Amino acid sequence: MDNGIALYRAGWYGPALARFRQAAAVMPDSPYAHLWWGRAAVQAQRADEARGALERAIALAPGTEVARQAQALLQQLD
Repeated sequence: MDNGIALYRAGWYGPALARFRQAAAVMPDSPYAHLWWGRAAVQAQRADEARGALERAIALAPGTEVARQAQALLQQLD
């Protein structure tokens, strides 16, 4: 996750996206991993992939700050 976040912050969205996919595969119940996956997918202009990751983050942590951030990103996709 840390490597993916560093890549994301450096503007390397494609490589960050790959790291977050890996993190979500290793930690499938982590809303945080899915939120970052969604963020990177939004920046990489992969709307369908972003939508899936963000919806999963919301499902894993309803009513949390993670869910609120994911919902805000989903609204940007509409």
